[in-house]
Amino acid sequence: MAESGQRGTPPPIRAALLGQARISVGTRPITDDDWLRRNVRSLLLLLLATPGHRLPRDRVLDLLWPEAEPKRATNALYVALHGLRRVLEPELDVGRASAYIESGAEIVGLRAGASVSLDVDAFEAGLASAASASGEERRARLREALALYRGDLLPDEAYADWAVAPRERLRRRYRRAVLDLADMDVTAGEPEKVVPLLEHLLEMERTDEVARRTLMRALAAAGQRDEAVEWYRRGSDALHDELGVEPEDATRILADEIRALASAPAALLPTAIAIRPQANVPAPPNALVGRAREVEGLQDLLFDRDVRLVTVTG
Repeated sequence: MAESGQRGTPPPIRAALLGQARISVGTRPITDDDWLRRNVRSLLLLLLATPGHRLPRDRVLDLLWPEAEPKRATNALYVALHGLRRVLEPELDVGRASAYIESGAEIVGLRAGASVSLDVDAFEAGLASAASASGEERRARLREALALYRGDLLPDEAYADWAVAPRERLRRRYRRAVLDLADMDVTAGEPEKVVPLLEHLLEMERTDEVARRTLMRALAAAGQRDEAVEWYRRGSDALHDELGVEPEDATRILADEIRALASAPAALLPTAIAIRPQANVPAPPNALVGRAREVEGLQDLLFDRDVRLVTVTG
């Protein structure tokens, strides 16, 4: 018999969308063999990645079949919905309504009563929880949240326009959190803890010089000077190969400073590196009011394909 939840409720849909997608209904994993058509899988991923898991019907047609004629796109959606019901509820009787899928003249989505558990939601909730904490508790919560980020959102949907904006937004949040944690770990005298996260960050974006400098400082503070210089060399090669440019002055100066510390006592390294996180950048004469939330909102607008014009005033 099909698995059922307590009090007649359907089993929850559990989905990991960060990195290679993994989806299960209750304890039953959905495998590659279960998808009869790629559009069936894309439809479910689109709904899962959408806040509220519901979209206007016309929007679904535009996102999944942007170049198809209206009648052909509508028929394709009908087939995809039928296939999705069979994937989520293989024992669903013909003519019975799905416990998970809602489809009408205006809306396509997951039913309000369907339980959905997403790693994306857990990741963002973890970041929010860390932001409300302080000290060691903040560090611990931030590390737990970052552990959920196995990779970018739905990398195998790289050519799907609808996935670009949320993917970029989540990557930016991950990057900011890793850099924040790096500052805290170095200050706490445990720079080696953040090294794997910084390396992961640079695997995703080899030309990120801020992340590279942060990694170089963490390695040097941990006494791994040769490794820090090696990461500088890799960064120089990446910048030359991908962008045809040289490292920024701040990156080059940091590498020179680390080389100069080769003969310094190991006990002096954490202090010598950590006290100058922004080489050659003068301190502002006056305190500035942060605008991190506004900048994040602006970036989200710029990556939103439905927003045609963004005006910034002030």
